[in-house]
Amino acid sequence: MTKALARNAVAATAAHFGGRAGHFMIMAFLLATQNTYASTLAASLFLSRFGVSAIPIYYVLFAAISIPCSIMLSGIIDRFPRRVILKFMLGVFVLVSLTMSAVLRLGDSWYYVVYLGISVCEQLLYSIYYVLFADYFSVTDAKRAIGRVAVGMALGGLIGGAGVGSVNAFAGPRIALLLTPALVLVVIAYFAWLSRRHQPLEDVEPTAEESLRLMPRLLRRYPLVSLLAAAMFLNVFLQCVSEYLAFSIYTLHFPSIDRLATFLGFIQGGLNLLGFVIIVAFTDRQMTRLGVVVMNRVYPALNTLSFGVLSVSTSLPAGVLANIAYDPFVYGIDVPVGIMNYNAIRYRLVGRVRVFIDGFVYPLGLAFAGVSLEAFQRGLSLRTIAQIGFVESLLLFVIHWYIGIHYVRGLLDMLRDGVVDFENVDRAIRLPPETIAEIRTMLRSDSRTAYAALQMALWCNHEFGTDEIAPALAAIPIGQGRAIMERLTVSVTPARHKTFEELARSPIPAVRQLALEVLARCTRLHPGDLDALMDDPDEGIRSVAAATLLCAEPSNATALAVLGRPLKPESALGAIGVLRFCDSESAGEILSLFGAHGDGQVRATALNAVGSFKAHTANTLNWARRAASDDSPGVRESALRVLAQMVPTDELNEVLDVAWTDPSSRVRQAVVETLSIRGKDALPSLNAQLWNGREEAQLAAIEALGRIQGADAEQNLLEMLETTKFPLIALYRRFAQHCDAKRPGWQSMSFVIDDSTRRVLRLVLQALEALGHHRTLNLARTALRASDERTRANAIESLATLPHRQFVVPLAPLLEERVAGSGKLDRDQTLLILRDAQAIDDERLRAAAVIAWHAETGDIPPSAWADSSQLVADAVRSLIQGGTEDRPYRQEATMSRIAFLHSVPLFSDTTFDDLIVLDRTLTCETYLQGENIVTEGEAGDRMYIVYRGEVVVRKQTPDGNRELARLGIGEFFGEMSLFDNEPRLATVSALDDVEMLVITRDRFHNLIEQRPAVLMQLCAALVRRLRKTVT
Repeated sequence: MTKALARNAVAATAAHFGGRAGHFMIMAFLLATQNTYASTLAASLFLSRFGVSAIPIYYVLFAAISIPCSIMLSGIIDRFPRRVILKFMLGVFVLVSLTMSAVLRLGDSWYYVVYLGISVCEQLLYSIYYVLFADYFSVTDAKRAIGRVAVGMALGGLIGGAGVGSVNAFAGPRIALLLTPALVLVVIAYFAWLSRRHQPLEDVEPTAEESLRLMPRLLRRYPLVSLLAAAMFLNVFLQCVSEYLAFSIYTLHFPSIDRLATFLGFIQGGLNLLGFVIIVAFTDRQMTRLGVVVMNRVYPALNTLSFGVLSVSTSLPAGVLANIAYDPFVYGIDVPVGIMNYNAIRYRLVGRVRVFIDGFVYPLGLAFAGVSLEAFQRGLSLRTIAQIGFVESLLLFVIHWYIGIHYVRGLLDMLRDGVVDFENVDRAIRLPPETIAEIRTMLRSDSRTAYAALQMALWCNHEFGTDEIAPALAAIPIGQGRAIMERLTVSVTPARHKTFEELARSPIPAVRQLALEVLARCTRLHPGDLDALMDDPDEGIRSVAAATLLCAEPSNATALAVLGRPLKPESALGAIGVLRFCDSESAGEILSLFGAHGDGQVRATALNAVGSFKAHTANTLNWARRAASDDSPGVRESALRVLAQMVPTDELNEVLDVAWTDPSSRVRQAVVETLSIRGKDALPSLNAQLWNGREEAQLAAIEALGRIQGADAEQNLLEMLETTKFPLIALYRRFAQHCDAKRPGWQSMSFVIDDSTRRVLRLVLQALEALGHHRTLNLARTALRASDERTRANAIESLATLPHRQFVVPLAPLLEERVAGSGKLDRDQTLLILRDAQAIDDERLRAAAVIAWHAETGDIPPSAWADSSQLVADAVRSLIQGGTEDRPYRQEATMSRIAFLHSVPLFSDTTFDDLIVLDRTLTCETYLQGENIVTEGEAGDRMYIVYRGEVVVRKQTPDGNRELARLGIGEFFGEMSLFDNEPRLATVSALDDVEMLVITRDRFHNLIEQRPAVLMQLCAALVRRLRKTVT
């Protein structure tokens, strides 16, 4: 009964604190109370029996006992759940505490046994607790929770230490001994309740027995483990030296035992209070603000200061400072930071590393300190000992500095798990000479193999003959052949010149054309040869000859006539390839002849050629302006490259407005690259584009600024974010807290809020990448999309370690907390939220708020009538029409359509802008009940999404027509037909009247060219469906 009441009491207290962090804080408090009470009681009994002179011997014996115990623990720490191990150790502690009063009557040696038994149990319990803490908390959650845990530890130490004195004074040592197992039972009862309420992030899977024998390999493989072990060893030594110096100074100033005891009572209480203040006022706040890397340097710096003071003074204040260094500073700063350092070690290794350091290195450090102090006290003064401590503390500072560095590297290494870092791939694969025979065989194979062989030949020192190269060039498309020939001209040797001349006499026209293009660039064609080539029966050869003549004689009427005729694309591309090496005004005018060619690649290549010229005419700029609205993305890319490079500075902003609205991401990226080449002349326009309301414009401007300015762009980027984005974070969180997507009319609101917060995150990550953190950001982006909470937390922590913390800190609410809408507001509060949303400078949010307002009130909000936004006007028009039930897709408001597409699992992670493009791509089809939508065996070229109604999927089998599935609103089928021409695998029929959203293969290919992210979403959906089929 009493046990049940105690369990209920602690459970009620835990519920008051709430959450996993609060419960672990209470667990830390109870564990520290129990451990401090028991160890203080055992220490007082030991010291009263033997005195301070026995402490060095105790250190050595502690090491001799705890190291074997830790070796045994390391053999099981990764073989069983840590919860079970902790319960087992608490049971052992109960047995040890129950036997304390009995064994003390057996003789002096049993005082050693009791003190050592309690100390070893205490040390192992703390070690297991911190390993268990890592099981339950990701790195991000740990950073927030570690302050509470440290507070719990500090309060537990305060209560445990004070409890020993109080119970011993009022009830005597016998009662004090009996109270020890009772405290342990409270811890056991509470932990049993906690382990039922909370589950670890991932349970430890049983592994083969591995012990400390693996540690040498771990120390070599992971420098952070070696540094943590070295820091622990040195830290223990310095703590013991500080303790020795402090108590030696106290003894000098208080020779009377009574006065010393009184002073120690006051100083211990004050130190416990100071430790609590340090945790609450400093560590808990600065851990997030400064980050783990900087916090790693705080404790060693304070320790160095302490020994520096002791080196010049042995006054009482210096002794108190030494006491502070090894007590409040250690438990208030060093221990919490040390716990965070373990988050940069592979999770599967944390258990054995923790046991090795706490159970092997720690007692080894105690033993070394005991032997050293025994030697020091025989011949060295206190100041000399302090000077030794000062030197060692400097070494500790250096070690902690490198711990901070390897902490970041450890996080990045964990982010790289499963991530291919293409930057480290060697692109120049040189082949050894012995593969020449194999390359020759490949050159005579099919077109794909021949192309691969020609590429390999580029990296081979061997020169291949024309009889080997010509057939291979003829076997591949002429475009690929042109690329191969251009690569061969990078390092033109006399032998290769001879090869080109021999290829120009090849009987194969395509090979002759490619060789003549190269020779024309190298000025190896003689005028007499050109006259003969102008009469060649092959159009491609005539075009190359005409272009070569025009480079020397721009007014040659015969050559102009040849290029002025309609040419096949490959003939035109050959001529352009020659003209682009004639950097002159006349060459630009000649290239403009291809501006109206029917092939988009020809038009784009001609513009690219003009863009490579140093000088440009007004006609060239006008040509590029017209081409900027071309239907072909490749032509628009080339045109905008030319404009971004050539237009005067005062016109550049106008060009960028056009570029950033282009639907093709490839076009926008090309403009960014061009601006980086243009350099500082583009900065005024780019800084203006930072304030553009379009996300794509801001992302592109940030990237371009980073390429041009690097870290110097920091101020402008931060100003934009602080002015336009960071203030909205709190507002978005407020909206998210009260936005329930399940409420009618609130789906658009929920999606826009989610997309807006992700926009802020994308902009900040882009800014950090522009400031030089490219690799970290690539890894972090991948990890932030992971489903595993621990991986996401590692990504967040890696961002927090970046030096530009002013960009990261405001993101903490977005990165670390997931806000779920409650939807539990009264009507007035709801309308107040919607009014605030309608006042935001975001037309998407205003339009969504109009729809939600109408769902709540049945009316149109007054502010919507005067809103100039097309999105808001579209929402108002749709709501006025009424009849939302069974309304066709195209009659819905744009925001409602986007919200529906977002609800389709296929597009759940797609951005608002991508969904807008997708919405324009979709067509609608209706089918009557019983009508086949697709038929098994027929060719298919489109995918369907169910917008209204239900369909059934059936397949013909030897046993008859079998029903495979029924698909409802938001589900899709036919996605495989977007990738191949294979027949349909099943028949899909309408169970009732249905409306389908349709995307054809051609439209899909155009869509993914503009929005590649949509393809990734579809691939992920296909993988999920395949997994479901397999399982």
